[in-house]
Amino acid sequence: MDAADLFVLPSYHEGMSRAIVEAMAKGLPVIATRVGGIPEALGGGEILLSAPMNVDRTASELARAIQNWPKMIKRGSKRVKRSAAGRKANLANPN
Repeated sequence: MDAADLFVLPSYHEGMSRAIVEAMAKGLPVIATRVGGIPEALGGGEILLSAPMNVDRTASELARAIQNWPKMIKRGSKRVKRSAAGRKANLANPN
């Protein structure tokens, strides 16, 4: 996860996703499907995709969400800005 720019979890079923919690702890922006405990875990601060039963719609929403990350950064998402800066620093000085 250290080299990731964002975390994506398209899922049909989830409880409380530990992977999402770990991604958020790393400061990664999260895109995930609106199933199980994911909306509560994200607390409204990230992008939620429709339930994944319609694969074409989910793929389209995912592509749109990825395209909108620069807008989200400009709009002032503190966590996205912080995570982008942290990843740049980690890549520049991996030790």
